[in-house]
Amino acid sequence: MDSFFVYIIYSPLTDRFYIGQTQNLQERLEQHNTGYFKNAHTHSACDWEFYHTITCQSRKLYFK
Repeated sequence: MDSFFVYIIYSPLTDRFYIGQTQNLQERLEQHNTGYFKNAHTHSACDWEFYHTITCQSRKLYFK
């Protein structure tokens, strides 16, 4: 079973945080820093760094 990650990245340039999920942390950080995503949340900076990551066994969310 593949792991998934929930991540929080931070940009010192814009002093903003962004929360996302992925299966490949390094590739996703590179995508954010190269402007791969054209959304308004992360394309304004190229200095994103990991603030926190959480490893998850599944993308499913369970509430009990």
